[in-house]
Amino acid sequence: MGSGDDDYLAREARARKAIDKQLLAAGWAVQSQDALNLSASAGVAVREFTLEKPHGRADYLLFVHGRPAGVIEAKPEGTTLTEVEHQAVISTIQRIFSILRGDAELDPELDERSGYELVGAPPAEVTYNPALPPDAFDVIIIDECHRSIYGQWRQVLEYFDAHLIGLTATPTKQAFGFFRQNLVMEYSHDMAVADHVNVDFTVYKIETSITKSGSVIETGEFAGYRDRQPGQAGRRGLRRSGR
Repeated sequence: MGSGDDDYLAREARARKAIDKQLLAAGWAVQSQDALNLSASAGVAVREFTLEKPHGRADYLLFVHGRPAGVIEAKPEGTTLTEVEHQAVISTIQRIFSILRGDAELDPELDERSGYELVGAPPAEVTYNPALPPDAFDVIIIDECHRSIYGQWRQVLEYFDAHLIGLTATPTKQAFGFFRQNLVMEYSHDMAVADHVNVDFTVYKIETSITKSGSVIETGEFAGYRDRQPGQAGRRGLRRSGR
C-alpha cells in the first residue's frame, strides 16, 4: 500500500469522525456492529456493517425502530460523484423498459436516443420480471423527469417500489402533479446567475406563421394515453382535424 492509499484512508477516517459527530448531534445512537443494541434508541447508526453476500459492507447502516432504513457512505471531503458512480446503477429508461419486457437485447441506437424521441409506438405493458423485481432499488433519480413521466415510460417508474427523485430545469405542471407538488430543492435561474453558473439572457420575441395563425393536427395522428386499470393501455386516434 503506497503513501497515496495511506492518505486516502486517513482522510476517510476523518470523514467518519465528522459523520459520527453529525449523527450524534441529530439524535442518532452510533454503534459498532460487535456492540449492536438496536433498542438503545429509535435511530441507530451502525458503523462498518457487514451485509449478506454479495453486498459487501456499508460504512453506516441506519436502523429506525429496529428496522434498516438506509445507508451512509463515508467519503473524504471533495470526493466527486464520478469517483463513486460504480456504486450506483445508471441506465436509460428505455433500457430498463427493455429488461422488464424480457427483450434479449436493446438496439444500441435506441439506447442512445432520448426517451422523449422514442414515444410514438403503441406502448407495451410492463409485467413482473423476477430478474428485476419491484424492490430492486431503494431510490431512483430521474434526469429530465419532465420527459420521463408520460406514456410507456411512466409505467417503468411506477413498477418499482422506490422513492422517486426527479431532476429537471424545465418543470411542467404535469411534472409537479406526478411528484404531488413535493419540491425537495429549487435552484432558480436568478440564483445560478448570482453564483456565476449561468449567464443572464435577453428575450427577443419572434413571430412565426404557427404562433400567428395556429396549426393543424391531421386526421390519423395518434396521442398516447395510459389507463391505470390493468390491460387498458392503448392508443387513441384523433378522428378529425382541427385547429
